[in-house]
Amino acid sequence: MGQLSDSLMRGMLGAVSDRDVAMLGKQVEDPSKNNLGWKRGMISEITQEHPRLGKYDWQLIDGDPSRNVGGGYLEFYSPDDKDNPFQGKPTIEVYPSTSRLPRKELKQMIYGDMLHYLPQVDPSWNKLRGDLANSFTDKQNKINRMAYQRELARNLKHGKPWSLPVREGGQMRPYSEFMDMNRLDAWARGALAPDKYNEWAGMYTPDQMKIIGDMRNLLGQQAADLIR
Repeated sequence: MGQLSDSLMRGMLGAVSDRDVAMLGKQVEDPSKNNLGWKRGMISEITQEHPRLGKYDWQLIDGDPSRNVGGGYLEFYSPDDKDNPFQGKPTIEVYPSTSRLPRKELKQMIYGDMLHYLPQVDPSWNKLRGDLANSFTDKQNKINRMAYQRELARNLKHGKPWSLPVREGGQMRPYSEFMDMNRLDAWARGALAPDKYNEWAGMYTPDQMKIIGDMRNLLGQQAADLIR
């Protein structure tokens, strides 16, 4: 894989920060306030391009900036998440500063967040995701550990109960859970739905790029074998 430059290292460590979204004290909003309009059409575009995601009734909602203490872009809610205003449906909350981004950039962000749902419902995706998890080199595992420690240190410094390595209630999340719930998805998202800076470019081994290619191909298929 070769030596990682300082800029690439910073890119990998920084990629986790887009999930540092405030969750403490979140209030459920009236779903009738879903007024994103043309952004709803964006979901249709994404699911047409990636049919694997089209089985579900995706919801987009305006995010309340007062809840976005962590400075995130958007937030994904599982159908059974107690904070999800559309119970039973996968939901993505888009914060105002994010909704003003260029359409192409916002669409890429939403697509990347939609990938969070697949581990809950798609056995074929989970197989590839497991292959990716087992493919990390020693150097990549070291960087993953550094990302975890970085989040722990930030939590201790700022006392953020919403910080990624901390479970609701303040209990520290173990490294394995951090990897499964966040970091592994960041690896997949970095290649499948890169942001405009493409910070993850050059981070993957040839074997990992094959796995990513298989993931991309799977997303282009219909979802006949999904759990629900």
